[in-house]
Amino acid sequence: MTRPEMLVSGMGVGTTLLSSLVKKAKVRGLKAEYVHLLVTEDERADALIDQMAEKMVAVLEQALLWSDVRLVWQRFYKDVFEMDVDFSGTPIPAGFDSAKRWLVGIPKGLDYARLQGVICRWESRRRNRPEPYFYRDLSEISSGYKQRLPKESYFIVAGNHVNAIDGDSQLAGKSNQSIHDESLPAQNAMERLVMDIFVDWVVSQNGGVQLLDQKGWTRTSSRWVGGRVVCVRRGGGGQLLVNWGSPDGTSPGSRARAASSV
Repeated sequence: MTRPEMLVSGMGVGTTLLSSLVKKAKVRGLKAEYVHLLVTEDERADALIDQMAEKMVAVLEQALLWSDVRLVWQRFYKDVFEMDVDFSGTPIPAGFDSAKRWLVGIPKGLDYARLQGVICRWESRRRNRPEPYFYRDLSEISSGYKQRLPKESYFIVAGNHVNAIDGDSQLAGKSNQSIHDESLPAQNAMERLVMDIFVDWVVSQNGGVQLLDQKGWTRTSSRWVGGRVVCVRRGGGGQLLVNWGSPDGTSPGSRARAASSV
């Protein structure tokens, strides 16, 4: 069974002539780059419930988008982390919209020691940036405080605001302690740092640079051994800074980033 047939049959509806399907899909706004996936010389189908066409288009486009995004993340980990990662069976949180949200993939087995080495190598590749500053080795981040350790690969979604202080207004003025007590979902340090490299890596494919949080700090839901909050930002010359903050402290120059998971 071909990929288009699997997608259509998987929705529990009948099939019809592909030419009719393509016509309906175009009317309902199927993007041009996906139309060719429904058209072949040899494939024909039989009987599609007309009122399901609009739902089919939405399901098809979302399925193709998610598949493509998974492949991008696999290429990222191969290029930057030298890891062979398979996200093909990893669920993506509902409501992901690439125009409004960033997807962040964390593979099974990633640890902070490896992440720190990757950060240093990546930063050295990027136009002679200053060496990253770490308050402590990342391996000293506590695994006991609201930390999603990657025992299995997973995705989260986060708002695509470049600076934490410009988004997620529901987290404005919240201390890390209140985020924990109120069970508000916020990125942990691993998710925030992987996102930092990923966003810059994507832009680098076209020769660009994109640095997060040059205007203020991201306060994560992770803590160093000893209880201090792990905070991340970019300083002068684009230097990546991983420092600490008080669990009870609040500041208009810092904010946590919301994270939605499955």
